[in-house]
Amino acid sequence: MNADLTTGHPFVSAFSWPLAVVRMEAVQANAALMRAFCDRHGLSLAPHIKTTMSPQLTAIQQEAGAWALTVATASQLRTAMSWGAKRFVIANELVDPRTISWLCRALRADPKLDVVCYVDSVRGAMELARGLADQRHRVSVLIEVGHPGGRAGVRTESDAIELGRTVRALGLVLAGVSAYEGSLVADRTPNALSAVRAFVRALGDVLRGLHEDGSIQSQEAIISCGGSAYFDVVGEELARVQLDRRSVRRVLRSGCYLLHDHGFYAENTPVPQLRGSVEVWSQVISHPEPDLLILDAGRRDVGFDLGLPVVLGIVSAEAGHPDPRPRWTVTDLNDQHAYVRLPTPATAGAFVGTVVALGVSHPCTTLDKWQRLAVLDRRGLITDYLTTHF
Repeated sequence: MNADLTTGHPFVSAFSWPLAVVRMEAVQANAALMRAFCDRHGLSLAPHIKTTMSPQLTAIQQEAGAWALTVATASQLRTAMSWGAKRFVIANELVDPRTISWLCRALRADPKLDVVCYVDSVRGAMELARGLADQRHRVSVLIEVGHPGGRAGVRTESDAIELGRTVRALGLVLAGVSAYEGSLVADRTPNALSAVRAFVRALGDVLRGLHEDGSIQSQEAIISCGGSAYFDVVGEELARVQLDRRSVRRVLRSGCYLLHDHGFYAENTPVPQLRGSVEVWSQVISHPEPDLLILDAGRRDVGFDLGLPVVLGIVSAEAGHPDPRPRWTVTDLNDQHAYVRLPTPATAGAFVGTVVALGVSHPCTTLDKWQRLAVLDRRGLITDYLTTHF
């Protein structure tokens, strides 16, 4: 992007194609929808900010009532702390002694800093307790529960109970359990939803087992799930979790809801009112065959891990939203090129210079490719820019 960033119509602003844009009206609507969902289901939202790593978008989530911010790494934690946030869920195990020592110093320096993190092994718990030293009482620990073939997390309830006893013996504050259900399935078939439901119910059983064993040390227990594609099932099942003589905080860590997408999440969301807000505008630089267009955006500009981008339409200087072009299909991506097939052949060269809006699938792997994204209002005018800090 040109350093001379300007507002106004995208076709006269100081940048070149391709351009990533965010429709702020959709972002605000998505934030309101998720807040209403959490309120209905008694959930606390700790949005996973790895999706955007944007201070402006994080502020929107905080203004919409986020209980905490979720991060995946210590570097993300450092960055978000510089934005003034105080309560975090580190949705990962901290096992590096240098990282844990830094966290210990950060806790000493800021009495308002509130951190929740994961353990899933005795060795990990020992490293955490050793590194936190006199600050171990300041960190709430969640036992991560996984599934066979999945990523991190203990695999059985008995393993969780044994680990809970170790955590307590080490002087750490065990607050509850956490899991990620998104790696179980990749669609919303009845079998897939049943698998997610069973997994979340089993997570509740683990929490009850830890509670009955006397390992939960915090005043309120925490049970947390991811919830980007299956937050309806997660919300229903977490609402069922109750403990005798101890309150339960049910935490949803969804990250993709704010920006949503035009692909994977659009097809799998339980709330169809969520709107895709991120587009990458790319120019046709070649029309070498009657049914083939080549755009100047590729793998370095748009995510492709959960599906290729979707052609939303042609963007013009007269319209604030893309003019739909039915069945124009992205069939492949190179580093800097996209291949678009047309259902009806046209005269070769006819579309050269045309600007095409691409909707993304999985916003996480598009946002990390852009340091700045143009903010569009409902008229399609640039009013501001978002920054990202990956």
